[in-house]
Amino acid sequence: MGSGTTNTGVTMAFSSHDRAAAPAALGRAVRLRRLVPGEPQWLRLATARLGMRRAPGFVIVGAQKAGTSALYRYLLKHPDVTGAAVKETHYFDRHYDRGSHWYLSQFPLRTTTWLTGEATPYYLFHPQIPRRLGELVPDARLVVLVREPAARAYSHYRHNVRFHPPLPNFEEALALEERLFAARGGEPGFFDSDECHLHSYAARGRYVEQLRRWFEHFAADQVLVLQSEEFYQDPAAGFATVLRFLGLRDWQPERFAVFNQGSYSAHELDPGTAASLSERFRSHNRELEELLGRRMDGWA
Repeated sequence: MGSGTTNTGVTMAFSSHDRAAAPAALGRAVRLRRLVPGEPQWLRLATARLGMRRAPGFVIVGAQKAGTSALYRYLLKHPDVTGAAVKETHYFDRHYDRGSHWYLSQFPLRTTTWLTGEATPYYLFHPQIPRRLGELVPDARLVVLVREPAARAYSHYRHNVRFHPPLPNFEEALALEERLFAARGGEPGFFDSDECHLHSYAARGRYVEQLRRWFEHFAADQVLVLQSEEFYQDPAAGFATVLRFLGLRDWQPERFAVFNQGSYSAHELDPGTAASLSERFRSHNRELEELLGRRMDGWA
């Protein structure tokens, strides 16, 4: 590996082969209309340092297991939208130490006219991200999907069972979460930890306290909150609402496919646990309705 310095003082590390191809590759990159998945990281980072990358115009900030993957994929099919290098950049939580140029390198060049954005559903929950995101992309428009908290918590748990076994049963997992937050919830960096990402089943359902933090850093007209159940029932109407919010022309995909739907028929949530969780969330849900000025139909 070698290094090179541009005439603006940007230093990059790259192989001799890349160094020889750099001028032509940079020229091709400048002409690209969309982000090319195979575009080398050093080139994306160099163009970001040169101010040649677009900042995201929208960010889907949450919630996990509430329809964010489906909404993001629908948006990527829109003829006027292109996405980040990956759906979930996790810049503002896991990769914040990489710096803003790394984040911007995940997006297309400024020569494009497409609206671009990302979807990292953990952002909604993390208490430091509203400030971090607001400082870097203060004009971004934020989309939030909120799902009935007890159902979301159980879906989160079943997701973990599938991808991060072994786990205790759901009731024991909720107790583990309470102990974890009691012991470590106040530690610096706790919300960046794998433990918090995995075991925040109930905590993530207290949407009102999370949204209040976002409204401290973003104007109300920059934040769109959709109820997941309504989006699931009528995705065309929900998608049309998102397009209007983002200032995009009316358009719909050929069909609204279902993404990341778990099959939990053999593992139904215990009715007693469901009732207990719903009661736990009741006051939070009422505060959320007051904050948003609308009812959350079907919620306790």
